[in-house]
Amino acid sequence: MKQVNLKVAHVPKNVAGLPANLAHVEKSLGLDSKCSVLVDDPFVKNHDAYFSSGAGFLSGVIDRFRLFLSILDVDIIHYNFGRCIFDWGHITYDDAQENFNVVVKVKRTISEIIIRILSGIDVRIFHLLGKKLCVTYQGDDARVSTKIANKRAYYPEISINPARDEINRSSIEYMSRYMTHIFYVNPDLGNYLPENSTFVPYAHISLDEWEPKYQQNKIPKILHAPSNRSIKGTEAVLKALTKLKDEGAVFELVLVEKMNREQARKHYEACDLLIDQLIIGWYGGLAVELMALGKPVICYLHQDDLSFIPKGMQNDIPIISADVFSIYDQIKLFLNMSLDERHRLGIRSRKYVEQWHNQEKIVSQLIEVYKQ
Repeated sequence: MKQVNLKVAHVPKNVAGLPANLAHVEKSLGLDSKCSVLVDDPFVKNHDAYFSSGAGFLSGVIDRFRLFLSILDVDIIHYNFGRCIFDWGHITYDDAQENFNVVVKVKRTISEIIIRILSGIDVRIFHLLGKKLCVTYQGDDARVSTKIANKRAYYPEISINPARDEINRSSIEYMSRYMTHIFYVNPDLGNYLPENSTFVPYAHISLDEWEPKYQQNKIPKILHAPSNRSIKGTEAVLKALTKLKDEGAVFELVLVEKMNREQARKHYEACDLLIDQLIIGWYGGLAVELMALGKPVICYLHQDDLSFIPKGMQNDIPIISADVFSIYDQIKLFLNMSLDERHRLGIRSRKYVEQWHNQEKIVSQLIEVYKQ
């Protein structure tokens, strides 16, 4: 059903292709929607406009103004990854160099003054102009690592980042003053966002482009794609698989790292099981893609965070939950399943994505929020 022709801009990042996909589906439903970014994702290039004229602080300021001016005529600004256009995050400097370079010190001081003046200015101006403002949080843009470490039985020390935690707290506090609605795509983020925020499942794939591949290999292919080995729990995965191999288990490990999407897709379609992350407590976009292909998934699901998602979704989740301490047992459980049991689990995975990660359903819900 076609919707009223609202103009929507998704900015300023396109993390995992989600914002651009939302824009494309919104457009198919009648909205004038586009995704404009400041940073080009090397793996996902489905955005509509890219504002980057080169390296350097001054170029970054100019690019932000160009993006800002390009969307002045829209009705709704949908920020993504919890960041506005004039947001520089955490900037670090080489203090050793600055002690011997007065010019660098002056440049740093000027940059800090400009940042202090401009930070968040787009949000304030859009608010004064009466624009409707929304924001989606996608993960590390909202998480507070020190709190996660206290809630998890295991959390890698390398991932604890107090400086980023403070940026996230400040950003959430600032954005909350102006946003008409706040969305988040991972349940655990509900612990850090205002109570009136809304959980929205991943809507980054078209089911027509991810037809199920239910064929099974005589020797099971176990796939793991560690974009970040520490946070994915890769060490525990490899340790468990080595132990199983030593015990005589028969399987093939497929590690997907530093591959383009076409190469990786071939491995996705040919595998029998995906092992996703074992630490954060929820599955990522890759798990959605593999479940759409009809593949069983092992991933850590933090039970306390499931209260943030619909009850029906909780009941339907087909994922085998495992953390770094139980991954050996859960892989062994899967390997001991009959081919029929694995096949039925794959069918459940596909149906789950059809029910809970349907792009048109999710975007239609977003549009209703836009129209309120």
